[in-house]
Amino acid sequence: MEGIYKTFIVEDDEFYNKLLLDSLSENKQLKCESYFNGKSVLKKINQNPDFIILDYRLPDLLANEIIEKYKSYNPTIKIVIVSSQTDIKVATSLIKMGADDYIIKDEHSLEHANKIIKTYIKEKKLVEENSSLKNQFQNFIQLDTFLIGHSNAISNIKKLIIKASQSALNIAIVGENGTGKRYVAKVIHMSSKLSHLPLNEISSHDIESFEKYLDLAINNITKIPENLAIYKNGTYFIEEIGDLNLTVQTKLMLFLKKIKNNEQQKEYTAGTNHRLIIGSKFNMHDLLKKKKLNEELYFETLGLKIELPPLRDRTEDIAYIAEEFKNEFCRSNNTIDKKLSNGAKKKLLRYNYPGNVKELRAIIELACVLSEGTAITEDEIVFNSNLQSSYDLNNTTLKDFTARYIFNYLKRNDFQVVKTANVLGISKSKIYKMLNDGSFDDTKKTN
Repeated sequence: MEGIYKTFIVEDDEFYNKLLLDSLSENKQLKCESYFNGKSVLKKINQNPDFIILDYRLPDLLANEIIEKYKSYNPTIKIVIVSSQTDIKVATSLIKMGADDYIIKDEHSLEHANKIIKTYIKEKKLVEENSSLKNQFQNFIQLDTFLIGHSNAISNIKKLIIKASQSALNIAIVGENGTGKRYVAKVIHMSSKLSHLPLNEISSHDIESFEKYLDLAINNITKIPENLAIYKNGTYFIEEIGDLNLTVQTKLMLFLKKIKNNEQQKEYTAGTNHRLIIGSKFNMHDLLKKKKLNEELYFETLGLKIELPPLRDRTEDIAYIAEEFKNEFCRSNNTIDKKLSNGAKKKLLRYNYPGNVKELRAIIELACVLSEGTAITEDEIVFNSNLQSSYDLNNTTLKDFTARYIFNYLKRNDFQVVKTANVLGISKSKIYKMLNDGSFDDTKKTN
């Protein structure tokens, strides 16, 4: 349980044991258990307590044996020795063995024990907070690799993502193709309290199986087939809510209500193990008006909506993002560092990026492949519209895109296969094969 620290009291004197138990139990952050000998507390080692108040001399074991075994099991367990022994050498030797503090039994020992434990609680909280911040920081470093930029629009989006990560609200993420909806959903999940549970990404081809699970869950069927068990808990990310017909949306809403009711009926609950994130490239209100979105589902996710801006609305970020993608490509491919010429930068700023950040990445990676020198020129910035009038990064295969890369460079080199192969770092036999098997046929028609 969050904020509760398990504490073992190991003392053979029943009266003093009860004094310690009553005194420490007044601190509502502690869950105390008492033991009267060493062997009984060693049997509980797998319970991994946070703190141990330990009598120096027990009827069956000395404190050093318990210290050694518990510290070997978990070095972060705090062990406080309580003893009538006033010899400083004894205290020093126990500290060297791993004890964290030493209290002499007298009229102030209970007060000292409480103060020491309160100090340890503060230390633990700091460690826990720092660990949480570190994990969140790591996730947002990853986030910066997609939502790169310094514009106000991106700064505001990042603030919203942090709020979403810290809350349990169901969320809507809206944005054009290529703006990073899926990536943002992943970061929110990784930074949330449900990060230990699955992120269920539901795309168009998953809808049928997801609907089957909803049917079982709504009808209280506990025996779930193995292939559907992945949906039992975690974060559900519907990649495009417009792909779910109203029947499935209604079932989803019933499922959410059922979860909420179950949680409310529990006397004690640490919170739900389910969360919904819906994504869409469409305006949510428009979907509602066209009766393509369940009204209850619309209001369920309206509390926190993240609208990802298209790249054309934050042109001040384009050059910076291009530099990042260029550097990343050169590093990962062990190529010489290349610079974006002024002409290349100006050309990048004139384009409207229908495929958004995803398209800009592809343009820069292609430019790095095409560039022969240390600078990427204006001619090496090839937009999708130059490759194919109706070219869509979101509806093409890697094979097709690769063919267009190679064919474009062949064309620039007057179809000199050997030169093209050397520059691109591929075998000339691969290009000859592609010429012979028709790999470039569709590309020729549109160039």
